[in-house]
Amino acid sequence: MKKIPEKYKSKIETIKRAILVRSGLLSEFGNKVSLELTGYDGNRISLDENFKFYELIFTLEINEVLDCPDCAHNPDDIMEIINLVSDKVYKAAKFFIDDDLMIKNGNSLRGVLVNSFKFNWDEIHNLQLEIFFDVANNY
Repeated sequence: MKKIPEKYKSKIETIKRAILVRSGLLSEFGNKVSLELTGYDGNRISLDENFKFYELIFTLEINEVLDCPDCAHNPDDIMEIINLVSDKVYKAAKFFIDDDLMIKNGNSLRGVLVNSFKFNWDEIHNLQLEIFFDVANNY
């Protein structure tokens, strides 16, 4: 991944914190939940080091056991639990991110996708979601 200009690192941390707090996952799972910037698309648009972001991709990972007592007998319950977590993240991440990576009213969220999860009889382990933002509608 390309190096992120220093002035944007604290703004990325603010975006991550906003998603974790607004979704309630930070209070529910504590240090068992992490959110990292795993990809972005951006270009320098002039010789004076101006940087323009087009896309931000975050990976949210929950390293906690999610109980699913009936999942062994009814696989649809697996998706019900995953959708519950995914919906929390989707609702929490519905905000607009401008060119300067400031959070504003609006919506630049493109989507939340399930990346992976591990299932063992009646428990879901290690759920990973990908969160995609189109920054300031620059596409």
